Amino acid sequence: MLNELKKESLKKVLVWVVLWAVVAAGCFVYALPGVLAMLGGAKELGSLSVEELEGSYVKTDINDLITGYAQTTRSGDGKPDEVIEEEYVLAISDTLCIGVAFPKETLADVGQLVEEINAYYSGGAAPSTVLSVKGTIEAMDEETVQFYHEAIGYDYIAAEYQGQFPALVLKVNKVYGHTPTSLWLALARSEERWVRASGSLRARWAAAIRRPCCSSAPVPGTRTWLWSV
Repeated sequence: MLNELKKESLKKVLVWVVLWAVVAAGCFVYALPGVLAMLGGAKELGSLSVEELEGSYVKTDINDLITGYAQTTRSGDGKPDEVIEEEYVLAISDTLCIGVAFPKETLADVGQLVEEINAYYSGGAAPSTVLSVKGTIEAMDEETVQFYHEAIGYDYIAAEYQGQFPALVLKVNKVYGHTPTSLWLALARSEERWVRASGSLRARWAAAIRRPCCSSAPVPGTRTWLWSV
């Protein structure tokens, strides 16, 4: 009898368990690569070869930028356009350059560095601002490649030197396209969903078993009057 009740209970809660388990697995898969990269630590950008750049989670100190090539703005609700990302050409070495994309939260410091660089090339002091950044190196999309190539005059560079300007961009404060905060939250949510799924299974199973066993419905049989003497 108890086994039959358990089977019935399992059928009733299976949909809920599967739903929460799928959500938990989705959050886990979303977060795992980035979390592992952060736990493994960022690699020094200058220590990587060209072949190792794409997909690497790196760190570097930036005190010089060659030129800007793209700016991303956000607009809506009648508000003025808001700059949410700026991209510049970054020299990794004397023979290798890539792009670097700075998100909104870093733009004040980036602006300060750009001012110091412009002043330096106008005869002023060397820049004192240093941007210590971490991020993931990604391939540029087609539109970004066009902006990048126009900024560096790619079509006028001799073919044997074009390989020094791969179409790659360091996405600052991003780990495989996501912010570190969002990855840690996703990992925490995956654990929460899994706990909720297992808890739902136990609670609903127990409740479904108690209902038939503890039913207030009359039990067929002979009714006996009990008395004391």
